[in-house]
Amino acid sequence: MGMMQSGKAHIGCKRYGCCEGRARRTGLRMPHRRTSLLALMVLMLSGLSLSVPAHAACPSGFTGTAVFGIDICAGKGIAAGDLAHAAAVMTDILDFDVDGAPDNAAVVGGLAVQQAAFVVVSSERQARRFARLSGRENFTIVFDDEMVRRGTDFDPTLEEALHLVTQFGYAETYPDDFGEYAGSRIADLMDIARGGRFARVPHRYPANAVYHYDDRSCDYACQVTEFTYWAITSMRGQQQMPGRAAEIDDEWQLNSRAAITAGFPELAAFMARPAFALVP
Repeated sequence: MGMMQSGKAHIGCKRYGCCEGRARRTGLRMPHRRTSLLALMVLMLSGLSLSVPAHAACPSGFTGTAVFGIDICAGKGIAAGDLAHAAAVMTDILDFDVDGAPDNAAVVGGLAVQQAAFVVVSSERQARRFARLSGRENFTIVFDDEMVRRGTDFDPTLEEALHLVTQFGYAETYPDDFGEYAGSRIADLMDIARGGRFARVPHRYPANAVYHYDDRSCDYACQVTEFTYWAITSMRGQQQMPGRAAEIDDEWQLNSRAAITAGFPELAAFMARPAFALVP
């Protein structure tokens, strides 16, 4: 694992190396595979309901719950309210239309098959403990002191939970569309948004770029991860709180569905494909 750039590190994204100044990847890139049928078969054979949370399989010293079979774990000393908040955020991501069932059962099934987990921790040490005790590679974390449970400020919990869903859910269930590699549909759209295909962060983005993530520790796959996050949350109207557009403008310029539809209709059409069940 590379050195932490600044602040705390968020573990996730499949392999070691930084996604951004406060984010890291862990684990190894797995071969892309279509998990839909296998995932659903496993869920049916195990008797797991997609609509009723099960008890989380968290390691010793961690409390937990589950959302549609996805483990939500919290380290020692984490407030019960923080664990509940993490679970609520994951529920909102997976059941965006609020009908009590996951919007995309294939993606949720894939996450369950891969034993994906979302973990609330208070320190990097606690995150490493989770990795060691659980033996898992497919997880992302959020630090408890970063969570925004009240007010109008943006809540980083959404970003880290969504990274889990896109990296280990959508990218694996729809590798041709959401794979985190050059040539997937989402990567091609990202290249358009960046004004070209750049294996590494350029010194300066073209003037027509609307996505210009500039952390040089973030490799191409990491750039796809972040772009997917911006696209989904903007299409869902989750980047429109007061002052948010100006706050994120140096990285992402299309912070709403209307802005994407007007400025990048190809991306809007892709995200709205019914098969993905990402936006209503």
